[in-house]
Amino acid sequence: MIKAIFFDIDGTLLSHSLNGVSEKTMLALNELRARGIKVIICTGRHAMEMEELGMFVLPADGYILLNGQMVMNEKHEIIASTPFAGEAKEALVRMFNEKKIPIVILEEKDIYISFVNDYVRAAQAAVHTSVAPLGEYTGNDIYMCIGYFNEYPDTVIPGVQRASWYDGADDLIPDNVSKAVGMKEWLAYYGIDVSETMAFGDGDNDAPMIAYAGTGIAMGNATERVKACADYITADIDEDGVYQALVHFGLLSE
Repeated sequence: MIKAIFFDIDGTLLSHSLNGVSEKTMLALNELRARGIKVIICTGRHAMEMEELGMFVLPADGYILLNGQMVMNEKHEIIASTPFAGEAKEALVRMFNEKKIPIVILEEKDIYISFVNDYVRAAQAAVHTSVAPLGEYTGNDIYMCIGYFNEYPDTVIPGVQRASWYDGADDLIPDNVSKAVGMKEWLAYYGIDVSETMAFGDGDNDAPMIAYAGTGIAMGNATERVKACADYITADIDEDGVYQALVHFGLLSE
């Protein structure tokens, strides 16, 4: 019996061709909750980006933000978080201060970038999100970074994993954290077993979540890495893939 379903945002719920969530997808989310199935948003986005995109209006019973770095309940209260530490944090702060590669720092309540170029503007425009304001490192905890590596694609940062969301633009998170780790924290908080879960995603950062869920579903527009670890591949986001999969598994009626 499915008790909780985890959904990525970009390319899964949020269509960048529509610049919004389709009517059928929104209908599906509301119907799931009406049937007592918990809906959890699981994204690489920061809370400020969620606000900017209007994603907090989605019906949800919890949030896993920043690729698993921050886990929140339905009241937006933080129930678990994992900031950078040690060598990884030092390396990221050094890169930020060097201003060789554009780096965004995402703290609990703030986002800022080291410098901006045309590539940064293009990448952010592709995901319908504004460019972060310029800033200097504050000394606060760092929960995630974004690196724009188009000119330096082979950059390696000790203790940091890269999850691409645009050609040359990557989310940077600790190598021991993922959306699956965030899922574990959320499930432990609510006392739900992973066998009672389903997850939907499309990007490489969704692969751990898709592999970990009781039933992992890749969107038709998903990367090959995500499709390879999925239990089922549904239709493209712009063909209402979420809705179609939920009907296929008997969680919604057509």
